[in-house]
Amino acid sequence: MLHAMLRASVTIAAAAIAQEAPKPVRVEEPPLRGTVRFAGKAVALDAEGAAHAAQDGTLWLWQEGASAFDVAVRAGRFEGWLLSEAAVRVVAVELDGRSLDVGEFGDLQFEPPFADDVTITGPWIKPIELHVVDAKSGAALTDLEWIVRRRDSGLCSHPGRISAAETVVAAGPPPLRLAHFGSWYVCAPGHAWGLFDFRRVADAPAVLELAEACALTIVAKGVDPTLPVRVRLDVPSSGDELLLVDLPPDGRLEVDSLPPEVVRVTALLDFDGKP
Repeated sequence: MLHAMLRASVTIAAAAIAQEAPKPVRVEEPPLRGTVRFAGKAVALDAEGAAHAAQDGTLWLWQEGASAFDVAVRAGRFEGWLLSEAAVRVVAVELDGRSLDVGEFGDLQFEPPFADDVTITGPWIKPIELHVVDAKSGAALTDLEWIVRRRDSGLCSHPGRISAAETVVAAGPPPLRLAHFGSWYVCAPGHAWGLFDFRRVADAPAVLELAEACALTIVAKGVDPTLPVRVRLDVPSSGDELLLVDLPPDGRLEVDSLPPEVVRVTALLDFDGKP
């Protein structure tokens, strides 16, 4: 049996900003049958058109039948193993912590057979300004907390439990400047978490509105603490998923910085995620 109580909440967070996404660690596996080497160099162009060909970073690629995956770039060079009979599309490129403009999805792709040494080139994007404001008054918000959205977050608009390693202290007042594509959870004291996606080049400043915060306390009774239980929060009126999190062993879950919505609470009691 689940009991949920809404209460007012004020979230006090240290000023933080995600300036750089964490660098992925990629472990290369031995080549499999039906795969082929895909290697070359990644080159960034600055505002004056000068080439920077020795940067570290990451390529995000996509192949039909292999989904999306990343390949590390070290000192401007990359190497990976791809399916031998499928074209590869460049989804995104990040060098020296900044994204390159390689067009829309599928604009830059390579057809098999792949050349022995390919070159991926693009200009560093122009950073955008992000203004975070109160949803009712439009007033600028400060003391922001920023957290890079994890891949395992799915479509959730709330980050759930946060570790200190997931935040980076902000430097300077708003508006904030973003120099690479990605998704971030954003929060301000007394406000709900918001989700900001930066996926394409934009000339105009971006605005993110944050609603006033509420909090939810969930008490689950009669649950075996030795069994895995997950709790899902979503908004019935829109179907938006807010959070998917493990239930603590004591059966009590407190979630701060939620939007002021009617929230549906579902317990998932098996490994297949069925309610």
